[in-house]
Amino acid sequence: MTRSEMSDLNNRLMSDELNRYDYLCLVFMTIVLNYFWFQNAKLSIIDSSTLVTYINYHQQLSRYQGSLVVAGFDNYLTYYFVIAEYLSRYLSINGVVLVLSLIPGLVMVPAVFGTGYAVFRNKYVGYLAVMMLLTHWQLVAALGGSEAYGDNLAHVSFATPFLIASIGLFFKGYYKTAYLLAGLMINIHAPLALSALFVLFVCSMRSSDLSFGRIVLLGVMSAVVGTPVLAWYVSSLGAGTAHSTNDNGMWLTLTRLRSYHSMPSNWEIGKYIRFFAFAGNLFL
Repeated sequence: MTRSEMSDLNNRLMSDELNRYDYLCLVFMTIVLNYFWFQNAKLSIIDSSTLVTYINYHQQLSRYQGSLVVAGFDNYLTYYFVIAEYLSRYLSINGVVLVLSLIPGLVMVPAVFGTGYAVFRNKYVGYLAVMMLLTHWQLVAALGGSEAYGDNLAHVSFATPFLIASIGLFFKGYYKTAYLLAGLMINIHAPLALSALFVLFVCSMRSSDLSFGRIVLLGVMSAVVGTPVLAWYVSSLGAGTAHSTNDNGMWLTLTRLRSYHSMPSNWEIGKYIRFFAFAGNLFL
């Protein structure tokens, strides 16, 4: 290779425009992430055990009659498990786990890279974001004190890459697609999707390309595509379970114990500091 050819190659590599080497790197990083993902998406972990129990419950209802383990499944407000149960009619349990692991695994690296690239208009920020993702259990912690991206098999991990992608699409100017994607994810993990929609709303208010009326229309569109789980939520209000009052009281106690990370009344002072630091940076 001549000096001029080396110089041309170097200029292409250092350019902010994507080239075939970038796409090869992204493919490699996606393979690495999926390797890590499949090492952790085992049937023995808690969330996939819940998934397996949910599938078995709907396939063998008589087996779980009177069981507190499945008492709340009918009011579990996400279509993630409904989709998993539907897939189980055609696939083995291992096949369901493979599909539900592979989909977010294939989306995550392009979503993280694309968002970093779109926000900062620099592909090396995208690479840095992906490297932080790939080493998250050693180096990267969310402001709430847990991993930035869980490697367990759960609806929150399924929704996360699509919501990150929605933010990246917004910064690329695909406003309708961004809000539509975030709205669809309401049906998978409503609290996380609503958090992403809040980010999109704040960014929209700061954008000179969007009028207030258009922002309202985009929000309505998101609510419409999220209607299935929102309607499910409304219909489940006050439904309770078929078990005794004492059993329901036990579930309320367990819920309070397990929801410490999402209930501000249970937060320690450090979490308030991290939350307001995050909120302040978001509005800035």
